[in-house]
Amino acid sequence: AIWGVSAESLPVYGSLSDAFRKAESNDSIKYIRLQKDVAENYIVSGGVFTLDLNGNTISCSDEYTLNIQEKEGEEGEETQVTLTDHSIKNSGMVICTYEGSSAIVVSNNAEAIIENGIYEGARAMDVRTTGSATIKGGVFQSDSATYATIHNNGTLLMIGGRVVAGANAASCLKTGDNSTTTIKSGKLINRANSTIGYHAGLLDLSDYST
Repeated sequence: AIWGVSAESLPVYGSLSDAFRKAESNDSIKYIRLQKDVAENYIVSGGVFTLDLNGNTISCSDEYTLNIQEKEGEEGEETQVTLTDHSIKNSGMVICTYEGSSAIVVSNNAEAIIENGIYEGARAMDVRTTGSATIKGGVFQSDSATYATIHNNGTLLMIGGRVVAGANAASCLKTGDNSTTTIKSGKLINRANSTIGYHAGLLDLSDYST
């Protein structure tokens, strides 16, 4: 990966783990660009920055691939990660292949903003209590018969993108008791069952338009 203060200034080169560690401790690091495929999972705790997949893939076969959360012992310190892909084909991916796993987990007062890219797992994204996510674009997909493509137990705003449940999948979306879910635009595509699965909490579809 390469990183620096902006997409136009990325003078430092190292592993993706190095980039995340630097971003957690250095406010001046605002942009990380992936340079090749990596097979590993990561905890991102601290920092406000953009991760550009750049047409590459982050994959693993563990509980999650990216776990975005507030830094332990640093309550109130902002953790906000914007996931994007500026490759020509927008082919960058975050994948978790283990059954019951999540490509992205957002928890502990952290925020994820997804601009584009492809996210795939039993749960493509799991927004846990006190986590929040905004979907502006990208594709979230799952073919799990057990899990919804996106689980939300925190706060979710969808204003673009596509959430796809495959032919064998349970549903596009499952929301928990303490969740707030607002869907204004984008596509919810289920190839087998109901578009929105079992839901609790607050679910606002009043402005939803495809």
